[in-house]
Amino acid sequence: MPRINHIYDYLAQFTTMKTLYIFVGILLFSFTSQNIFAQKTYPLTRNDSAKIQQYNTAFTEQNSRGNLKEASKFLNLSAMLYWEKNHYNTAEKLFLQSLGLNEKLANQNAITMINNNLAMIYADKKEYKKALDYFEQTLVSRRVSKGKIGIISALINQSVVYNKLKSYKKSIKNLEEALDLAREMNDPKQMKSCYGMLSETYEKAGDTKKSLYYYNYFKTFNDLVTRKTIKKSNDALINERLQRELAELEKRNKALELAKTEKKLVKKETEVKSYSKKQKELLESLS
Repeated sequence: MPRINHIYDYLAQFTTMKTLYIFVGILLFSFTSQNIFAQKTYPLTRNDSAKIQQYNTAFTEQNSRGNLKEASKFLNLSAMLYWEKNHYNTAEKLFLQSLGLNEKLANQNAITMINNNLAMIYADKKEYKKALDYFEQTLVSRRVSKGKIGIISALINQSVVYNKLKSYKKSIKNLEEALDLAREMNDPKQMKSCYGMLSETYEKAGDTKKSLYYYNYFKTFNDLVTRKTIKKSNDALINERLQRELAELEKRNKALELAKTEKKLVKKETEVKSYSKKQKELLESLS
């Protein structure tokens, strides 16, 4: 199911458009369709229910033993399953419970992950101000850890919510910072994402000229990333083929060595058979 983070990757399918108007129209349709899709709730399957029961049992057992880290893991697993089926309220409740356990443990990595998930859930529920609060906490944590990919992701996620609140200046400020980080990393994939979101944001803000400007950059970098992905896939296929050939060659070499050894044994056996009685007795005694 599509989620709020990295929505801009959906823009990749629009690289053959000839006019900005077509681009804008499909963009709007893309985001509108996603919001409708995100609101549909799916029933739990029998398998889902069985998993939930297992997670609940495991949580109760670990929690009673005081193993809070393990207990929180099973809460998260249940929350993710409910979230996948768009049972937002239940997922929210479970994530908040898990958050409480991890705060007791001061487990910052888990706290950051849960804050990010809660932010996405609130965005799915269209509770955008709450989503911003939790995305801000995620961003602060990722700035402390200094992981550029994590910071870029948090900045872009926040920008999507800012766009929902029509706070386009704040959104653009975030995206420009994310783009600077992506440039520092010389990461075409991240740059593509930033350009795509900048194009979408300027379109929403009514600046079609800048929207098209950034869309052209998005298209260029999308083509570059696509070519690299294809090359990487081709390289992987070539490497796989080479590994198979090497394995086959090694197999043939082993068979050849075995054949040589068997030939030597047969030759030796023939020689032994030609020995005199005294030579055979001597050989046996030496053996």
